Amino acid sequence: MEYVTLELNTNYTIRCEADEPLSWRLASDSLNYDVQTFNTGDPQRPHGSMLYLLDISTMNLGNYYCIKKSSIPNSVEDMMDEELVELVNNNTASSIYVYVNGKNKCTEELHVIFTNAIILRQTPIIFYHKMNFRSLVRFSTRIRSYHANQLCPI
Repeated sequence: MEYVTLELNTNYTIRCEADEPLSWRLASDSLNYDVQTFNTGDPQRPHGSMLYLLDISTMNLGNYYCIKKSSIPNSVEDMMDEELVELVNNNTASSIYVYVNGKNKCTEELHVIFTNAIILRQTPIIFYHKMNFRSLVRFSTRIRSYHANQLCPI
């Protein structure tokens, strides 16, 4: 999984190109951002879209998806995390996880119980992990559907 670590109060651009029009799924609905579409000049991937993340805050923490519009059943906002992961696995979307450097009370003190299910000989086994928020974020790099900003509202 791709990821990037950003600094507070900076700007960042994510660029996406495809053979058809694109749409974005953001980590949070309350972000300061802008989207611009463009023609790439490449006949195999003529559709481009740039997502400008402005004035980065801890609300920017999470997954960002660039999705081919033909893969969206109704509304990108209504899609479940599992559907988005499936689109990435089928190469009809791409994703990047954004981490944000900076201190705030939430990232320092939040502890959560994280559930991880695995299958052992066709029997689901549930493990509960108690870890601090920083450990959970590091652990979540292996889990595409995890949205850390849901645990840390600002």
